[in-house]
Amino acid sequence: MSHALQERLQTASTEFQKIQADLSLAVDARQKLDAQLSENELVKKEFSSLTEENTVYKLVGPVLVKQDQTEAKHNVDTRLEFIRSEIKRVENQLKDLGEKAEKKKLEVRAYWSSRSRTCKFIPYLLYRSSWRYKPHSSSRQLLLKFAVLISLHSRYQP
Repeated sequence: MSHALQERLQTASTEFQKIQADLSLAVDARQKLDAQLSENELVKKEFSSLTEENTVYKLVGPVLVKQDQTEAKHNVDTRLEFIRSEIKRVENQLKDLGEKAEKKKLEVRAYWSSRSRTCKFIPYLLYRSSWRYKPHSSSRQLLLKFAVLISLHSRYQP
C-alpha cells in the first residue's frame, strides 16, 4: 500500500473514531435530558394537584427556602421549555453526527477496498510468474525476487 494511501486511511480512521466519540457524548447528553424532562414533568404534575394553602419550598444548597407557588410553577415551565429546546438541539446534533459517521465509514471502506485491490495484486504476480517459494532457493535469490515484486507492486499503486 502506498504511503499516501496509508496516511489517508489512518486520517479517515482517526476522524471516524472522533465522530464516534462525539456521537457517544451526544447520546449521553440526550439520555440526561430525557431524565431531566421526566423529572420536571413529574414536578409539574405534582404542582397541578396543589391548593393555594399548600406551601412550596425550594432547596438552595443545604437549606429549604419558602417560595411562591406561581413563581415555582413558572420556573418549572421555563425549565421544561429549555429542556425541550435542548433535546431538539441534541437531536439535530445526533442526526448530523450520524450522517458524518456514515460518510466517514464509507470513506474508510473505500480506502480499505483500494488497499485490498492493491494487496491482491502480489499473489497474482507470484502465481503468474511462478515465483513461489522453493526450499532450495537461496536467500539472495528470494531477496531479488521480492525486490522485483515490490518494484512492480509500486508501479501499480492507485
